[in-house]
Amino acid sequence: MAKPVEPKKLKKVEKKTKKTRSKSSKTVKNKKNASPAIRAFLFLLTILFVLGIILWGVYYSAQKMLWKNPHFVVAEVNVSSDNGWWDNRKATVCRYLGITLKKSNIFELKLDKLRAKLLKQANILDVTIIRTLPDKLDITIIERIPRAQLKTPKNNLVIDEDCMVIRKGIVNDQVINGLPRILIPYDLAKKLNNGELRPEFEYAIKLIMLTKTDYPFYRIHDISIIDPRKLSFYCEYGNKRYQIHMPVKNIATNLESLSNKIDSLLRQNIKFRTIDLTNRDPIVR
Repeated sequence: MAKPVEPKKLKKVEKKTKKTRSKSSKTVKNKKNASPAIRAFLFLLTILFVLGIILWGVYYSAQKMLWKNPHFVVAEVNVSSDNGWWDNRKATVCRYLGITLKKSNIFELKLDKLRAKLLKQANILDVTIIRTLPDKLDITIIERIPRAQLKTPKNNLVIDEDCMVIRKGIVNDQVINGLPRILIPYDLAKKLNNGELRPEFEYAIKLIMLTKTDYPFYRIHDISIIDPRKLSFYCEYGNKRYQIHMPVKNIATNLESLSNKIDSLLRQNIKFRTIDLTNRDPIVR
């Protein structure tokens, strides 16, 4: 006969069975809870994969249609500069910018970078670059206008109204002819280089520009800035040539006073060749 099971043992078996059932039910619940998250994650991965394929296809197509398309290879580069030094120098521009005709793709050219590179040239003030599909570039250059020649050992430099030093070799000879000269200290002359902004010439350039705008009846010739406190220059006024010494400050006012002084001396039939405005009372010689 089988032995009767004790009540205590029966209770223990029942507790173990309940625990096993509770664990299995929790596992089932966890699996049910986890399955939507897994499905969502897999769905997201699928979407990303499909998007990646689409983007790659678009990029590949764009490469074939644009950047790798022989139809969009640069065939023509036009360079204009209002009869300046750069006018029609397309070979020089292409070589400097690294553009090869019949080879460089027009979409691979970064126009802002090309413009920035050209603006590094001392004789260029501004640049406009227009890309015309399928194969044309139009480059319009505004050049700096030299306002004076610089008296240096080599006499190979000019300067514009912004005090930019420019090598004569990249300026049209017709523009240089007739420009006034600026005489400078020997130590400064040895330090000047193409493409530099030199504030030492500020007052001399201001004098020249005022005679271009407000006082056109003066024609300036040699200007000396050897003494930094004054401008010494030769000028033509009323078909006669005079030597003038003038403070570097209040140039416009001094030019007005100078014209009045010259007219007064001429009315009095006083012969003179030099007027010094650096003193409180002008000195006439």
